[in-house]
Amino acid sequence: MSSGTTDPGDEERGRHAAERLTELLRPWRRRYPGVCVIAEAVFGPPAAGLSEAARGAGLLAVGRRRRRLPTGPRLGRVTHAVISHCTAPVAVVPLD
Repeated sequence: MSSGTTDPGDEERGRHAAERLTELLRPWRRRYPGVCVIAEAVFGPPAAGLSEAARGAGLLAVGRRRRRLPTGPRLGRVTHAVISHCTAPVAVVPLD
């Protein structure tokens, strides 16, 4: 917000998002302990947030779901925008 004020629920949402992210990353951190991962919960437009967070990174990995339909886009809007605007290399990894 331009006024510098924050929504009172932001802190609670941030804490919940960080806890969930920690849970999601736990098995991957155990499996690949030598990989440096910076986990940060950010609110706002996802493509812009991911692109900004990846500035200077060696790689940004984003997930995508496999499409069950034979037609239609293969990438979602966020993944497409990140590929187009991110300065770091982007790896698109199927989640299913």
